[in-house]
Amino acid sequence: MNDKQENRFSMFDAVTTLLDANTAKTAAITNFAPALLEFKNLKAEIVINDGLKSTVTTGKAANKAAAESDLIDATMVIASAISALGASTGNNFLKELGDVNKTKLVRMRDTQLAAYCTTMHTEANSNAAALAGYGITQVMIDEYEEKKDLFAGSSGVRESSAATKVAATQAVVDRFVDADTLLLEQMDKMMEFFRTSDTMFYDEYHAARRVIDLGVRHEPEEPENPNP
Repeated sequence: MNDKQENRFSMFDAVTTLLDANTAKTAAITNFAPALLEFKNLKAEIVINDGLKSTVTTGKAANKAAAESDLIDATMVIASAISALGASTGNNFLKELGDVNKTKLVRMRDTQLAAYCTTMHTEANSNAAALAGYGITQVMIDEYEEKKDLFAGSSGVRESSAATKVAATQAVVDRFVDADTLLLEQMDKMMEFFRTSDTMFYDEYHAARRVIDLGVRHEPEEPENPNP
């Protein structure tokens, strides 16, 4: 990401942090949670595509190590629940699929780990309702898919080429536009609900929505020119 994109992404992080800490308040608006999840997904796509750019430039090894560690940690959580579900329902496939330890995951080749995690995500998605009883939410499953995709991009499982870099660069720009549009057209509008009913929360949100650029705070950009 360039400097302007980094500034905007920091704003995205501030907004997400604030809203995650106030889900009890936003629960009154049923469309708020889906919008926030979509916003988080757009943020993840920015990170994924920015990571793809890195695989054909610099920092590939560092990106891969971080993505692999993050994916393995998430896999252990999902796998444990999958295995427990399999044991409780007599589903030996799920029981054995989730019966894995961290050392085994670390020792897998990149392609093996990517394939295993793809299967794990597929089964988690298919058994989402049952996994809720083990503390696994749909949000966690969606975030797991993002971690899986980020690892695939950083490890070179996906082809790294000039075309990939160009496409990833454009995807980053497009996802920034999508995220800005979502904020402006949906989340900003829904926050008006709190203008008088919870002034402090409303003001905190709009403070988070300001972009910090070279130490100067300014209001969000106009919607007609949202390109980062």
